[in-house]
Amino acid sequence: YARITMLYGVVSFLYAVTYYTVGTAIAELRGFWVMWSVPVVFATAQALIFRLDTLRTGNQWLPNAEILGHLAPFFAVAACTLEYRYWYSQAQVAVTWGLVFACYFGHLIMALRMLDLAWPIQGAQELPEEPGKQWWPLSWKVPGGFMKHMWLITPPKKLEDDQNCLVHEMENLRANGGGISASSCRRRKAPVAKAPADMTEEATAEDTGVAPLLFDMRRSKDLPWRLV
Repeated sequence: YARITMLYGVVSFLYAVTYYTVGTAIAELRGFWVMWSVPVVFATAQALIFRLDTLRTGNQWLPNAEILGHLAPFFAVAACTLEYRYWYSQAQVAVTWGLVFACYFGHLIMALRMLDLAWPIQGAQELPEEPGKQWWPLSWKVPGGFMKHMWLITPPKKLEDDQNCLVHEMENLRANGGGISASSCRRRKAPVAKAPADMTEEATAEDTGVAPLLFDMRRSKDLPWRLV
């Protein structure tokens, strides 16, 4: 949802710059042409960014409703234009208020459209697993309008030809005792030369440097690493 919040933040920022410029142009400069031309630039940038980051596919409640949100600043500009008149007119005041409410309605539709795009939905079918492309389980619900921005690092569901999975191999070795059993140990045990009859247990321990029991324990722990 970081990409969604970034898009909504940029859209709101462009709204703020547009209204700030419109207010400055009409209240301080009395520049009607400036007031009418500035929203064209920012509304176009807003529409292009919105179109770049979102998808139009999938089940959506308000398709293309963001157009009314892009036109909302123009309703405000028209209302500001009607405020300047030589003579007072009650009908003109009513039209101005109608444009004001049309501007508010445009922002409401824009907010609903943003919610529509960010609403988590479940896909109709599971995405094909292809190298270098996005994939997630079918049970996951992701925002329909931002599916192209969702990238996950996931293990493959199946191995390709001539590929080995080290994790599965280690799990199999652990489940099978590292590939060593009692029969294999007996079969691989090297012949041990018998000590002379007159050689005592203390002498054997003195030659090896460890006690016989400790030597057997160390040798048993070292067996898994002597597979080759």
